[in-house]
Amino acid sequence: MKNNALTYLVIGTILLIIGGIFLFLSFRYNVRKVRVFTPGSTEFVVSVISLAISAFAIVFGTIRLIYSQSRIKGSQKTILATELKK
Repeated sequence: MKNNALTYLVIGTILLIIGGIFLFLSFRYNVRKVRVFTPGSTEFVVSVISLAISAFAIVFGTIRLIYSQSRIKGSQKTILATELKK
């Protein structure tokens, strides 16, 4: 479960970077050589989709990581409590 959570965090981070790059690319030059935002461009749509997926992946990965850490600590306490004493 911990490895799965870390995978979600890495994929979310990669998609966050890709979304930022495509958001930067959605600003284009007009006829007067001034950068203007074009929300109807394909770059902006790709940016919004990748940022939404990255937000989900990062939140889901963080929740699973916290849950798996608590399960690991609980299992370690159980193992320590049931060990044979010498």
